[in-house]
Amino acid sequence: MIKITAQAIHKTRENMSAVRRALFVLSLVPGLLAGGLLWTSSVWAIQGELRTDTIWDKDGSPYLITDNLTIPFGKELSIAPGVEIRIEREKRIRVLGRLRAIGTAEEPILFTSNGPAQPGSWQQIYFLGTEASQSLLSHCVIEYAEIGIVCEQASPRILNCQIRSNGNHGIQVIESAPEILHNQILENGLNRPGAGILVRGRSSRPATISYNVIAHNRRDGLSVEDYAGVSVSHNVFTYNQRAGIAVLHQGQLIAVRQCNFIRNRKFNFLNQTPWEIDARENYWGWDATVELEAIGDIGNPTFIRDARDQPMVGIVRCVPWRSSPVDVEAAYADWVRLNRLPTPRTDVSIPDRSTSTSQQRGYVLYVYSDANRVLIDYNKHDNVKKGMRFDIQRDGGKIGQLIVQKTQDLWSEGIVQGADLIVRRGDRIVLPPLVIASDASWQSSRWHADNWTAYRLDPGQQRYWEDCQVFKPQEMNWGNGLNQLLLATSVKIIWNRSVLRRGKTYFRKTFDIDATPVQATIRWAATSPGELYLNDQWIARFTDLENFQELNVTPYLHQGKNVLAIVCERNETQNTPYGLGFEMIIQRDPTR
Repeated sequence: MIKITAQAIHKTRENMSAVRRALFVLSLVPGLLAGGLLWTSSVWAIQGELRTDTIWDKDGSPYLITDNLTIPFGKELSIAPGVEIRIEREKRIRVLGRLRAIGTAEEPILFTSNGPAQPGSWQQIYFLGTEASQSLLSHCVIEYAEIGIVCEQASPRILNCQIRSNGNHGIQVIESAPEILHNQILENGLNRPGAGILVRGRSSRPATISYNVIAHNRRDGLSVEDYAGVSVSHNVFTYNQRAGIAVLHQGQLIAVRQCNFIRNRKFNFLNQTPWEIDARENYWGWDATVELEAIGDIGNPTFIRDARDQPMVGIVRCVPWRSSPVDVEAAYADWVRLNRLPTPRTDVSIPDRSTSTSQQRGYVLYVYSDANRVLIDYNKHDNVKKGMRFDIQRDGGKIGQLIVQKTQDLWSEGIVQGADLIVRRGDRIVLPPLVIASDASWQSSRWHADNWTAYRLDPGQQRYWEDCQVFKPQEMNWGNGLNQLLLATSVKIIWNRSVLRRGKTYFRKTFDIDATPVQATIRWAATSPGELYLNDQWIARFTDLENFQELNVTPYLHQGKNVLAIVCERNETQNTPYGLGFEMIIQRDPTR
């Protein structure tokens, strides 16, 4: 381990050979810090104060922040797409100058813990002062901090980010007016009852919170306190543990418009201030809409707590309301057409991404009020497409099926079908097993071809192959091996109608695998010995006619086109048709 300080850099360069000097200079491109750089294995260890305008590119990723890092006044740190920043316990990034972390949907920038994946492992990204208002976070993931982002008298732009699994608040705004647009703010407050977004203190203009999904936070989706002004529109507030929005301690809202409030645990809206709040033209969820239609304009809706439930507070005006959900994505698309989105720096090298951390994926993020539509964490950057079917599992058992309807940058939306139980957050989403079983779609031949085990047959050989014929189980006595397989599976017994004499019979089945195979098991049996091939590779020979054979063939499969081929020796003592039974079960993972 070699510690390199900024003061020692020039002298070190002079003593190096030309080649090593070039490599050394390139490796220092990520930044020069007054506190120093520490090169450990393949990780840049960074601490102290940034001395110059700096770019962290993907070639130097991951970057390890071992002590508090400060971006001072007049300095800028730019972070390229695909970069990973790991922060040591109880450390933070303090921004007095400018931080421009602009990732892409395909290559987000990750701010995470350098230890166990535990909420509160590091402190925060802390923006302070007017110059920090020129900062921008776009397509970033911020996780496992105590507070994901703090803005104090600083108003950066936060776009297209996922701020998740933080110990207290996801974002805390103090006397500031940031733009918080089109983010996922999920599962914050895991160590203490925090909000997705907490806004407090006066500012010269209101904070803007629009086009976000704010869900599953331990206290409120949005808390507004202490004379803070906030403009809120086109958000989804769902499954937050107290309220979708809570206005507390003299907090103020400019307006709440065109939002979806869906099944927040206690209230969709909580007002504990003396001010009247304008919350018209919002969608309050299916069950809340039924209630509003029943009680009319003068009733007291149970999903709002305000002057109708407690003294000395103002009323929340929710009439008129929307009877159907707001299409937040369509509204955001309209906003994008009218506004120029930031783009990443193009003066740095961006090679293929290699991510060194992974999160277990495949869960329900939240459920809409009708329980028939859900968001899942697979997204359009996985191998997930419209129309793809997933099994919904709970406690290891299937409870229903999901059909993907729409994919977005950070999640996908699907329709629930045939559910035995009400789907809820945290239910597992898995691709159903792909089953390749012997049936009439298989082809067989009694003629040998040189490439019969390959995916494509020569055109001249195809005429010798025909569809298999299926036996009825009761037509013959198949022997112990096939009878056991018939009891254990739903396979069909197939044969070649043209083979009436002794000799070899060839079988083929081509198939596609639409995602990475992670587990594949076959079971097969036959009336005569045989050999198995997968993708032109010999796998095994079958000789035990009294039992079916079971094999793990995962290493021989791949995503895309595959071919299965079997050759069997005809029974030498009988002139009966040859019978084959086969089943392969393939488990797949779309994220690999």
